[in-house]
Amino acid sequence: MRPAGLIVVLLVGLAGTSVSARPVLKKAAFRQSPVAPGGEAVLVVEVSGSPNDPVTVLPPPGPPRARNLEYLGRSTEAVTRPSPDGAGLLLRFLFRWRAGEEGSGEVEGFDLALESAPGVPAGVLAVPAAGVEIRSPEKIPAWGWAAAAAFLVLGLLYARWQVRRFRREAEELVEDVTSRYAREARAAAAAAARCRMEGRLDEWAGILEEVLSRYLRQRYCLTPEDVAGEDIRFHGRLEGYPARAAGDLFRILRSVRYGGGFPDGVTPSEVEKGLDRFLRETSGG
Repeated sequence: MRPAGLIVVLLVGLAGTSVSARPVLKKAAFRQSPVAPGGEAVLVVEVSGSPNDPVTVLPPPGPPRARNLEYLGRSTEAVTRPSPDGAGLLLRFLFRWRAGEEGSGEVEGFDLALESAPGVPAGVLAVPAAGVEIRSPEKIPAWGWAAAAAFLVLGLLYARWQVRRFRREAEELVEDVTSRYAREARAAAAAAARCRMEGRLDEWAGILEEVLSRYLRQRYCLTPEDVAGEDIRFHGRLEGYPARAAGDLFRILRSVRYGGGFPDGVTPSEVEKGLDRFLRETSGG
């Protein structure tokens, strides 16, 4: 009696006839090629037939002879598939190997024995030799890493240039807008000089106060509430020199408007010059 693990029944032939259809070798090739050294290489052998007459397909009694491959074992799968004559049967042998050194591996040709009954030979199916390429995964060459590093550096330099360009353009835009605000303020202050020369100091001071207030709102995005009140603090939104200089100008101009005169030692010409200097120093022009 044959070991059950070595016998697989493949039903082939035509019902009602005395002639049996022989099994057909459909495939004998490695599932994947190339494989890495030490990786698993699977040789797939497929045999098909018809499910009418019983024929036993026997795998080789031992591992097939091979070169640069280490035998790991065998398994068998039977799959029923439709065929023009009805149901078809596909028998699949999976021979597993461990790949050796880089280069190539090969399984020599071998036979699958056929039996029409236990101990009754019915021929053989010759399985041709099959080869597999054994190759390590592709490695990135040194020049590839150098090229990648060069592209990375170029990308960083380009990004840095773009950031600087954007910053420069933004600064130029802000400077241009700020200069325009300052030019408009200086022009309005110069026009107010006529009121001073005609002795209308309270009107002159009111115009200059409005000119300064409008410039601060445009230049520093302040609100009317930030520049209102006797004790001008700008609500913390203006600090340093701009806050000190603008605060002094506001106090002088409001003294002229509501107090009736200039603080001791201060002249109208000094106020106009101080406003003009403030506008130039805070606008870059």
